[in-house]
Amino acid sequence: MTSVLPIGENVAPGARNLRGIHELRPARLGRLVRSAPHPGRLFGLGCGRFPAGRCRRPRSVPRLISERIMHPRTAVVSALAAAAIVPLAAVAQTPEALPTRKAGHWEMRMVTEKPAGGSEVVTQMCIDAATDREMMEFGLRMSRDTCKRYDMKRHGKGWVIDAECAFGPIKSVTHTTISGDFQSLVTIRIEGTTRGLPLPGAQKGPQETLMTQTSRWMGATCTGGLVPGDIVMPGGIKFNIRQMKGLKKLLPQLQVR
Repeated sequence: MTSVLPIGENVAPGARNLRGIHELRPARLGRLVRSAPHPGRLFGLGCGRFPAGRCRRPRSVPRLISERIMHPRTAVVSALAAAAIVPLAAVAQTPEALPTRKAGHWEMRMVTEKPAGGSEVVTQMCIDAATDREMMEFGLRMSRDTCKRYDMKRHGKGWVIDAECAFGPIKSVTHTTISGDFQSLVTIRIEGTTRGLPLPGAQKGPQETLMTQTSRWMGATCTGGLVPGDIVMPGGIKFNIRQMKGLKKLLPQLQVR
C-alpha cells in the first residue's frame, strides 16, 4: 500500500489527508524547501505514483510545486497570480484601503481571457477578522517588494489600481478594478500587458493579459475542515496564511512549463 503522508515531520495524532488535500505544515516549510525530500512524501502523494514506484529526488522543490499546481493552458494565471495566492490581498496597497471581508468560507474563481486558452482556477479560503487582516498585510508587503509603481484610488463605489510589477522574469503593467460589497461578492478585473512569460511559442514583446476573479461568500461556517487562514489551491494543496512568508521566498523561483 502506498504511504501517504502530510508534509512535515511532526503530524498530530489523528491527522490525515482527506480527498487529496495535502497540508503544508508552517513550522517545517523552510527546512523542507532546503532539504528537498522526494516528491511523494513532500506532497502526500506517496512513492507508488512515480515511475517504477521509486522515490526520486526532484530537480528542485520549486519545479515540483510548479508541476503540481500548473498546467500549460493556465500558466499565465499561475504566473501572474502566484504572488497573490490570496489575490484580493495582493491588490491591497494599504490594509486600511479596502473594507474587511465578511468572515466565513469564500470561493474564488479566476478566469483568463487573454491570452486565450486558460481554464478556470478555483481556490477555497476560510477567514476571520484577524486572518483577513494578515492577508491584507501580506499583500502590502508583496506589492512593496515586487512593484515599482502601485497607485490605488477610489473610483465611484469601487477602486482602481495602476501598477508596474516584476515577478522573477515576468514584468507586467496592469490596470485593476475592484468592485463588490465585500460581504457576499468581490470582483477583480486585471487588464494589461506582460513581458517574459516563459510559455512555449509565446510571442516576443508584450502580451495582452486579461483576468477576472470573482469571490463569493459561501457561508459563515467553513466546510471541509478549514480553519481561519486556510487556503486550498488547485490540485488540493492546502496551507495557512501564516506560511506565506516562507512561500513568498519560494515563489519567484517557480518554473512555468
